[in-house]
Amino acid sequence: MGIKVGDISGCLEVISDCNNTIADIKEEFRKMAEKEWNKASELDKQGLSRNFKSYYHLNIAESAIYDNKDAMPDSFIDKYVDRGRYKDNIRMNPKFLYHPKNPSTFYELKSACAKNKLYKVKCRICNRTFLMDAISFNCVKWSSCIGEECLKYIVDENEECLKDIINEKKVDYSRSEYTWDENSTALQILDKELVKVEELSNPLTYYGQYKTFKIAYISDMHLMHHLKYYDGNEDRMIKDIVSKLYEAIQEVDIMIFDGDTSSNTKVTMKFYKAFVKKFDYENFLKFKKHIIHMKQKKRILQKMDDSRLQHKLDKLNARINHDMEKLSQYFDFSKFVTYHDTYHESCDYESTFECYKKTKSYKKQMLSQEVEEMILPMVKLYGYEQMCKAELKSYQNTLEKFMIDIQSFEELYGKPIEEINMSDYREHTLLSAIKNVFVVLGNHEYIDFDNVSSCVSYYKSELSKIGIKLLHNSCYVYDKWMIYGGTGFAKYDEVWNANSLICCPNFSREDEIKETELFENGYKKALSDAKENNLCFLCASHYPISACLNDKYDKEAIYFTGHDHRNKYVRNSEKVLYADNQIGYKDNDIVFKIATTGFEVNPYANMQDGLYVTTIEDYLQFYRYIGEYIGKGNLLYQRCQNGKADLYVIKRKGYYGFFIINPKGTSKGISIVNGGVTKKLTGSTDLSWICENFDVVLSKYLLVLTPLRNAQEQLAKELKELGLLGEIHGCIVDIDFYHHIMLNPVDGSMMFYFSPKFGKVRYLDSFKDVITSIEEHNSIQFHIDCKSLGEKYIEKSKTKNYLLNITSNSYLQTPENADIVKVCERKVQIVSCTDGMYGVSRKVNPLQKLFSGHVLRSFDLTLTETKQKPYRTYSYENRMFVYDGVIYKIIKDDGSDIIVAEEAKLEYEILDKSGKILTVHKMQGTKNTITFTGKTRRFVLSALKAKISNKKAENTYWIESDFGKK
Repeated sequence: MGIKVGDISGCLEVISDCNNTIADIKEEFRKMAEKEWNKASELDKQGLSRNFKSYYHLNIAESAIYDNKDAMPDSFIDKYVDRGRYKDNIRMNPKFLYHPKNPSTFYELKSACAKNKLYKVKCRICNRTFLMDAISFNCVKWSSCIGEECLKYIVDENEECLKDIINEKKVDYSRSEYTWDENSTALQILDKELVKVEELSNPLTYYGQYKTFKIAYISDMHLMHHLKYYDGNEDRMIKDIVSKLYEAIQEVDIMIFDGDTSSNTKVTMKFYKAFVKKFDYENFLKFKKHIIHMKQKKRILQKMDDSRLQHKLDKLNARINHDMEKLSQYFDFSKFVTYHDTYHESCDYESTFECYKKTKSYKKQMLSQEVEEMILPMVKLYGYEQMCKAELKSYQNTLEKFMIDIQSFEELYGKPIEEINMSDYREHTLLSAIKNVFVVLGNHEYIDFDNVSSCVSYYKSELSKIGIKLLHNSCYVYDKWMIYGGTGFAKYDEVWNANSLICCPNFSREDEIKETELFENGYKKALSDAKENNLCFLCASHYPISACLNDKYDKEAIYFTGHDHRNKYVRNSEKVLYADNQIGYKDNDIVFKIATTGFEVNPYANMQDGLYVTTIEDYLQFYRYIGEYIGKGNLLYQRCQNGKADLYVIKRKGYYGFFIINPKGTSKGISIVNGGVTKKLTGSTDLSWICENFDVVLSKYLLVLTPLRNAQEQLAKELKELGLLGEIHGCIVDIDFYHHIMLNPVDGSMMFYFSPKFGKVRYLDSFKDVITSIEEHNSIQFHIDCKSLGEKYIEKSKTKNYLLNITSNSYLQTPENADIVKVCERKVQIVSCTDGMYGVSRKVNPLQKLFSGHVLRSFDLTLTETKQKPYRTYSYENRMFVYDGVIYKIIKDDGSDIIVAEEAKLEYEILDKSGKILTVHKMQGTKNTITFTGKTRRFVLSALKAKISNKKAENTYWIESDFGKK
């Protein structure tokens, strides 16, 4: 599969052939070899290197260079390549491009790299250049070379975000594009199901105060890994990242850097100094602007004079008093004023008088025309007087405010405003924007130090010089909030801890446990003080809460963590966790995220039931509102780029569904949005048909899932009462990290099991066996007091209808006799991660959002009840196929998504010795026939075709040849 210079695949264009890329490949090999050399040298310094010299067969001269920690010799490059180490490292090298999945072409890239068969390509969107093989180039039409980063291209030296190039329509949530029939049977069924599910679903409101403050947070920047984006220019990198961070934090109250800023102490402090300097400079500009503004105010104040307005008002009063004396003999004007102030306060007096003349009280006076002609001028004069009074009051208020502002400003600096100049900036407190910046140390910050205390002492001293506060098992208390923080470390993580992670040289597991206990003790005291003084409590730890606090969250605290590079955001009635801004090694989109101590806003809260075009920004905000992290919306932005598709929201009875419509091209049709991904539903663009069946599909899902959820909620409650997890996902309820309960929504059965890793399970007969298994594996998981757990369980199990009493494989009923086998003698079995109960659980998992987030994330077209309008001109009628090993013939295809197929049976005829015909399935014979059973089944054509195209679905395929009919 060859390509040539000038070939184009989507955004990529070939700019150089294989012969001209050899030098580029060698240069990348040199960089990777140098990185390997330096990394080994660094690890060796910490006593962690393993046989580097013998592994690469370094000669005497090379070994001497290595021992002296000198720069890599060129001779090492060939040894690095010969050992084949580059084959794994090119995966992390941004210069090499391959397709990561569906299809994955990494192995093709490695093979081509070894044979010098790589081409140089250029992205026509972002202008980046890459080295890639022909198969990777041709495997897809590249819409963007590296996703969102590709679409953050440079225009006039200003970086544009992907969302800025989306042609989103102006949304109008006041007018729906669809109206439901409120008398439909489907709605009645839905209302009935919603009554059942009301107690099982979470209310869509979360923790927080009504009055909020904002917190900017970030972790795991790993600055040294981002030098590659700036051609190794350290200063340019820091300047760019600081500028990005500053843009995101206008009017925030708190800033948190949650560890692993850099593994290089010099670079770390250089970054923080640049960060403060940026604040210093920007605040100086604000100070300068403020002085100019205040001096201008004083000049205006000196010229301000209300005597003209007062004189004008005095003349009006004299005129009104004179005319009112004559009018009062015939008409009580005060009654009219009372009428205006009571009923028409927002109207002018002339309009009000026209209304007043129609009242009974006015008509009863039977005033002469001469008197009425006297009233109207008075009404105008009185109205004008009120306007002048309001103008004078506003003028006097402005005058008073200017005087207060100027007096406060002069008191702050202790001298008249005329004498205040730029030199006063340093001497006073306007540089307070930096006062609430907090830093937590990550394990990478400790690398350059002999021990934890020397590292803490250094950073505390250096950061305090520039106004930044270090959090290390310490807290700061303010009027309405308290922040506590520290590294945390990993006492409760038996895998990722001091034995496997870099930190101070010779930092032992015992040292780590002590450090975690110091963090824990400080945390407990700070939390207790915060509750006692009614303060909002913030906890910032570099390590996850599972590692440093044994996964024990307090629902009245707000947590910030990092370290594991697994972005996660949780905001519900049980806990609030912001761990969703861990930058890591690859992502160069380094900006603060903003947390709030108050409620997240539902952008669709005031929207009536209906169908609306929406924005990706509102969609992402909605997911923050329901407490789920779904990424940055990269796929959605790509789908909707340049008006290619529109995002819609359906709101119905407090439930939501999100759909993308692509009006043309190969992607034409409707897709449902499931978190951060989409799934094609139909090639039709008729969204009204989806709306027609929204009630139907929603009610059918609830009908099936409510009993399952009911049992899961009860099990979760019982587990939490025992001090265990009780978290629900899919068909599974977590007991702890390794022990779970699987519920089968089809037959209602329940199964306890132990799973050391995904895909491996050991079935357990009862919850008593679970306790035995937890005790057996306590050494490789979070510690649980099994004796106390057993006692609690025995006491709780006396309760009627206690679900944890039920044994495995029962239908939520306790059998009279159970065959108890020693748990430790059970063998771990390999189970399918895609089929069976795991497969069912994966399908059920998105549907559980009906309860936790009120979102419909799956839409099975076979559950629809109204007829879809045909949109295809071609037909599959009479085509035959095998589906999960069963033969079908399509007997009805009207051009819509739903086709009807009849089940068939393939038979082979074989004669025995007596001449009797034997009918045998799946054997070769003398004659084959097809027998139709009369059983029909509805299929969604797009789903059928997708399964047929899946290479793993070996027992689902089209039958190309015709069989004889019987």
